[in-house]
Amino acid sequence: MASQQIIDDVLGALVRRCPNGLGRKYYSLDEVAGLFPDVEREVLEEALYDAEAEILVEKRQVLSGPLSVRLTLNCFEKFDPTVMGWTPRTDALKLAELMLKHNVERTADLEELSGMETAAIQSGV
Repeated sequence: MASQQIIDDVLGALVRRCPNGLGRKYYSLDEVAGLFPDVEREVLEEALYDAEAEILVEKRQVLSGPLSVRLTLNCFEKFDPTVMGWTPRTDALKLAELMLKHNVERTADLEELSGMETAAIQSGV
C-alpha cells in the first residue's frame, strides 16, 4: 500500500490539472510519473490502485496496455475544498438558488451571476 501522503499528492495534482472539473479526462501512468519525477513509477502505480480501492479514481477498462485513470466525484468532494477552494455541495445549493431566482440555465450565465469558475459550476451541478 502506498503512503497516504503520496496518494493525496497525486490526487491533488490531478484535481488541479482537471480541465473542467468533470473528471472525464483519463490520466496515464506516464502523465502521473511526469508530475512526480522523483517518485518511483511503481509507487505511483500503487497509489493509483489504492485510490481506485477508495473509489477516488476509476480505472480505464482495457484488456491490455498501461494503467489509465480518471477522477471520480468522490475525489472532487474530498479534494476540492482544500485544493481548489470550493465545495461541490455548497456550490450546488448556491447555483440552484441562482437558477430559480434568475431563471438561468446556461453555464456562462451562471458563471457571470455567481462569480464562480466554470470548474466549480460543473462540480456543483
